[in-house]
Amino acid sequence: MRNANLRGNPSRGYSSGRHHGNSFFSENKTWLVIVALIAAVFMFLKLFGGSSGGTTKSENFLSVTPTDSKSVVYLVDANGERKQISGSGSLYANKGSLVVESGGATATLNATRLDIAANSEISYKVKTSDSGTSTDAIKVSKGMVWADSSSNNLLFELTNLSAKVPSSAVAMLEQTNTVFSSVYSLRGDVQIVTNVGQYSLSAGKKISLSSGEAGNASTNLSEKANDFDSSVSSMELFVRNDGETLLKASQTTDSKTKTEETTSTGATTGTGANAEKTGKYIAFTQPTDGATIKTATTNIMGTLLSTDVSRVTLNDQDAEVSPVNETFSMENFSLTNGINNIVYKAYSANGIELERGVLVVHGANTGTANTIVPENFPSLKDFVITSPSSNPYATTDSYVKVQGTVPANTVSYITVNGYRLQRFVANSTHWYYHANASIGTIKEGTNLYHIKFYDSNNREIHTQIFTIIKDTPNANNNSDSPLFPSN
Repeated sequence: MRNANLRGNPSRGYSSGRHHGNSFFSENKTWLVIVALIAAVFMFLKLFGGSSGGTTKSENFLSVTPTDSKSVVYLVDANGERKQISGSGSLYANKGSLVVESGGATATLNATRLDIAANSEISYKVKTSDSGTSTDAIKVSKGMVWADSSSNNLLFELTNLSAKVPSSAVAMLEQTNTVFSSVYSLRGDVQIVTNVGQYSLSAGKKISLSSGEAGNASTNLSEKANDFDSSVSSMELFVRNDGETLLKASQTTDSKTKTEETTSTGATTGTGANAEKTGKYIAFTQPTDGATIKTATTNIMGTLLSTDVSRVTLNDQDAEVSPVNETFSMENFSLTNGINNIVYKAYSANGIELERGVLVVHGANTGTANTIVPENFPSLKDFVITSPSSNPYATTDSYVKVQGTVPANTVSYITVNGYRLQRFVANSTHWYYHANASIGTIKEGTNLYHIKFYDSNNREIHTQIFTIIKDTPNANNNSDSPLFPSN
């Protein structure tokens, strides 16, 4: 029956076979089209989408992880869309921001680690200079960030200042709404940059600036830097990262480093009250301002804070300047016992004086051949320049009367720059000297006065250096004053 029916209805069997055949080819054609489209998309991405091996600046990112399961952390894109991070996420450079509403978050960049406190917002940028140099920059819009810069030189941008945290340094950065920007240095020196100047913030120091202070040319950044107060020890990030231990270790290391420098190069000795001399264009790293040095010479070193500086002089002697390393130095700078006023000047490439100042160093070289301190000799502190009261002394006057005191029954005569004071009475206690433009004892610019004291045996018993910086001419030269002092 089945065969007869098949033979009796051939058209039915043929029709059925053709239908199934077309369905097969049609379905396969559809799959081929799909496969071809997938391949085309893959090739397009391969050719135009970039590869993982060629990282570009837009692909730089911070790896972000909430501190714990209770932390509420969001990635916010450029359109303001928020995406909460549960496990980990990536904050790409120049794209959006990171918001920590509660708890905290850790962000890493290579070996550098950021600990971000609750109620904070940051963004990440890669800045490229005209020369092609890239800088990783973190903008702190609000809140507080702990930065352990183990391998990167990071730039932090706050509302009122920027902070350069060098490799191996540790700092806390705080933006209080839009009012105050604060930086706490816990290890290493953090460079503070404002519209009106720069300052090197050492470990254990804090600086806080309002918008008004940051833009005021009269703001003295060194006066705004203070030691940590007791409130720091209770700060969330300070506690979470064991800041107390880190700070103690940093201060111990700094003290040890200063001791080693003293032994090898004649650098700073003392209790740590001295500070690096920092201006807008250059900063001294060795010796520190007010340091006591026990050798006859010392090596002077510093950093260039601006690319505008091409020449540095120390007491009108040219220091060695390295624009590539951003440093300047002078080896075997001669010192005298007592106060040494080292007048520094920074110049631009076309010879314009950008900055000047004075680095004060106290010489305490007991082995100086020409200086013999007799037995029962009074303290060197009794040799005092009483007027002008500041040393160095800046003035526009063409006449300055320099006065001082010495211990009684000690000094037989005094010389100033080799000239013997004619009217000083031997063994008396007071002396004075007239720096007068009319006779050439004071000139425009920096004037150094080497004041030497001798005993009755013609032995030099002490030397002082006084500096007068005369800025502009004054027509009223006090020419009626006596040319040389009398007692």
